[in-house]
Amino acid sequence: MSIEPLSRSEFTTALRKGQGRALRHIVHYGISDYKDLVLEACLHNQNYDSQIDSSRAPWLFSMFHKTPFYDEFQEAILNGLEFPSSWDLVQMCNLLREMAVAGDALARQRLKEIVFDIATKDSEDEHIITETFIDIQSTDEFVELARIYGNRLLEDQTAFPFDGLIPEEKKQEFKELLYRYAQKDLSIRNYWQYLDKRGCFDDTPKIIDRDAAKRDWHNRARQLFSLDQILEDARNKKGDFPGHYVTFGKHATKEELDAVYASLISENDPGVLMRLLWVFRRAELPRLEDVLFQWANGVDEGIRSSVIAALTQIKDEKVHELAKEKVTKQDLLGPDNDAIGLFHKNYEESDAELISSALSSLMVNDEDAHALGYDLIALSESYEHSNLSNAMKWVYEYTPCTFCRYRALMQLKKFGALDAKIAKECQFDANEDIRAFVNTDWHLSRN
Repeated sequence: MSIEPLSRSEFTTALRKGQGRALRHIVHYGISDYKDLVLEACLHNQNYDSQIDSSRAPWLFSMFHKTPFYDEFQEAILNGLEFPSSWDLVQMCNLLREMAVAGDALARQRLKEIVFDIATKDSEDEHIITETFIDIQSTDEFVELARIYGNRLLEDQTAFPFDGLIPEEKKQEFKELLYRYAQKDLSIRNYWQYLDKRGCFDDTPKIIDRDAAKRDWHNRARQLFSLDQILEDARNKKGDFPGHYVTFGKHATKEELDAVYASLISENDPGVLMRLLWVFRRAELPRLEDVLFQWANGVDEGIRSSVIAALTQIKDEKVHELAKEKVTKQDLLGPDNDAIGLFHKNYEESDAELISSALSSLMVNDEDAHALGYDLIALSESYEHSNLSNAMKWVYEYTPCTFCRYRALMQLKKFGALDAKIAKECQFDANEDIRAFVNTDWHLSRN
């Protein structure tokens, strides 16, 4: 089946989002015209949220491996390791791993140098980068890394070196190897004891008492954040993010929430008012007064955004009317990008057409697309009305987040609306879960 080639702009967008159409284009038309764009994506991590997204290295590697440009990519990646940002370094190490597995000795040597260097120091990227090496390490390299970690512990008993050095598929073999060396090598013995204390040799999975954990966190939150402190922080305009205000609100008593509400209703300073509203991002407002709806359509963007987020917790016809008003006017961007959340406790099946109509002509940036997509998926998962299929297709097309794209696909399949075109494209997606979701062997089916 032939496919239409992507324009440079279309390819750039698809590559940034990790959509399958980017790889499909290269499979059909080659990399020559867009080689510079792929190289840029290799050197600079374009994941929207690298903390939850899977590595794109296998996907990107498949674009230049076995092409006449391999040497050019290899040189650029090796040179790019000079002064990379944190997530760029992680991505390039993953690329080095792919290159090493394919037989590139130079890439393997450079990856080893990075892993061994980072093993000698405290680094927030240590575990992520070292994980790229553990399934290709030799036994000698494994022992040497264990010795480096043990030396760190000898120098600083408060250090926390990487504890996932033993590959799961060789756990018994490497455990026995480490034990033998620990009998005669003080450094390795120190690392062995460190792993043992951390339960790394346990074969029985630990059972987590989630209810107890929740109670513990509730008690800790109550100790960390008091009503007086929250009111004082708000008056002093402390904090530029909702963080501790939201935490306080989630664990506050009804009387405490009443006190915060009384303060915000009488407040005139926008900065203070916005922070008091943050308390109700995950806690229900005690009352609904007309001024809240005035703020939801006001000129102050901080207050508007904050009150909309607070109103998403409320089931009330006035909130439903506000939701429909926002959608009808397409007030869904910037400070209004939580407006879809107003439907969460107020949705009616007839709202789907209104929402789809608004989305069809909306021009969004990544931040707005992600915020809208997240709320649309939550709405779809809560109500499971098939007439939200068009909204899920919009999320698939526009969200920059691969996890949201995956969740939208799940809903489309559930609704029987996952058409062949989307399913075929998913075979080439950057995200391994999406590829698996369409039950296709990614490496063999590329037609």
